[in-house]
Amino acid sequence: MEISQVNGEFSEERIQGRRNNTKFGLLSISSRESNSSGEGQNSTPTRSRQTQDRVLKAGAVSPSGVCITRRDSPVIKTNEGSCHELSKGREAIVMPHPSTHSSNGVRAHSNDSTNKSSNFRLNRKSRPVDRVKSDSDVKLSHLPRYMREPATLRHSAWLEPSGKSYSVRGPDYMSDGLKVNSLPSVFRLLTVDIVKVETPIMTGICTHPGERIQLALARERATGVQELPNFVFCVNLILPHTQNFHAAFYFGLEDINLIHDTSAPFGKVANRFFFGDSDEYRDETFKLIPRIVDGNYLVKRAVGSKPAILGNKIPQTYIQTGRFFEIICNIAEDKVASSIVKFTLGYAKTMSCDMAFVLEGNDSSELPEQILGAVRVINVDFKKEDGQREVEAHAF
Repeated sequence: MEISQVNGEFSEERIQGRRNNTKFGLLSISSRESNSSGEGQNSTPTRSRQTQDRVLKAGAVSPSGVCITRRDSPVIKTNEGSCHELSKGREAIVMPHPSTHSSNGVRAHSNDSTNKSSNFRLNRKSRPVDRVKSDSDVKLSHLPRYMREPATLRHSAWLEPSGKSYSVRGPDYMSDGLKVNSLPSVFRLLTVDIVKVETPIMTGICTHPGERIQLALARERATGVQELPNFVFCVNLILPHTQNFHAAFYFGLEDINLIHDTSAPFGKVANRFFFGDSDEYRDETFKLIPRIVDGNYLVKRAVGSKPAILGNKIPQTYIQTGRFFEIICNIAEDKVASSIVKFTLGYAKTMSCDMAFVLEGNDSSELPEQILGAVRVINVDFKKEDGQREVEAHAF
């Protein structure tokens, strides 16, 4: 038996070794038979049995073998502190931190400048996606009080993706079936709550006297100073998990005329949705576009990315006022949706998921569609870090 060095490609000996479950890296062990003429019997230097055993025990990768292979590589470079002679003096490559990895979104309350190295990728199993290191890295003191009190989902676990990254029904969709990129989201993402409850709160989070919207409205009445945006839209998802959770996504709008302007496609749909009287219309109009940005393949396949009218399957409750509108989606009531969400939440800690909300247009006067608002939740840890704040039910 001989030991031959392999540089980069699989040789017949290496393939044969793999078939025999032989463990090797840059060096391969072969049981090459000499040909009938006797040529090549000593073409490769032999090593002692003790050396062979040592190579196998070490996984057949040695520093010398690595250097022989990578010595002249223009890509693999190390810094001056290297202890190996072949790598001294080479320029170091500085890899960007995962928190600066380019994305389609804007990190919550962070600087808009992002790393443009979109080709840089890290091992999915070892990196969080598009998240800051911790909440201590986010300065919260400059945020409005309603964004800080009570405690939100940690800021490193959510951000706002660009509404322009979603495809929606185009102006001629009813005739040509073509979709186009949406205009920027109408609402901006304010904050995110994931709270634990004993039983689902069907009277809403926005009407709860101990939660952020009612606390902010009370301060406005007491001080006469407006704190909330002119109009708040809240999507409240009741999540089926090991226990009951509410995931509330708050979106704000300053220019309320965008909703009241019924001459524009968005205003025509939005005015009827937010201020109209028909819950049936709302059930048939409110649409979710899901997108698994990073996660298990099975989760991506289960969730998909196809827009869905939630009201067709999931019971929805609406709370309508002049300052806010809340939609409560009781996912636990539908067996199919509940099973998909439960399966997905099992991978929540290693998953990054986008949700965009849009009102469906069904004739040319309501098209093109435009994203209402979008949110990305990142590596949510239901066991330790997230969803630990408990909220008690209240009478509405």
